[in-house]
Amino acid sequence: MPEKTQNSAAPDRSNWYRLPSGRMLDPSKYRPMSYVINAITGALQDNTGSGNTTLNNEPFIATQVTCGIKEEDDDSQDGNYYVRLRDQNRYYQNDFARPTLLWGSPFNSSQVIPLAVEIVYQGSTTITLDVINPIARTYPDDQFTIQMVLIGFERWQR
Repeated sequence: MPEKTQNSAAPDRSNWYRLPSGRMLDPSKYRPMSYVINAITGALQDNTGSGNTTLNNEPFIATQVTCGIKEEDDDSQDGNYYVRLRDQNRYYQNDFARPTLLWGSPFNSSQVIPLAVEIVYQGSTTITLDVINPIARTYPDDQFTIQMVLIGFERWQR
């Protein structure tokens, strides 16, 4: 009868990245990455705008988000605008909503909010941010920019 051998110890995962779902990513294959989307919209009430970014050729896993008015400092963020996130294949929400309702963020754009569940994008996907400005604002050139940053991990090795 052959001797039983003990399995080798589990790999050390102390430096691996943990996703909101509990899934672990090997840092030798994935690296932190962020994508910025700027949506320019008019300062008049009910003006709309949109902006987009195209991902690199590799899959991207979004785990965190932050959103704010680019022209304002953190103390003047009012969160009084509506956003909708989509890519060329799907909408991630059926209608526009305030960022505070979507992600639970205060109006401080420097705070990064973890997503409840990560969003996995295929490589070369174009992500679009649509914006509605529900109030009249005063800005030079009668426009302002909502800037959203998607933060997560991108595969760097196959």
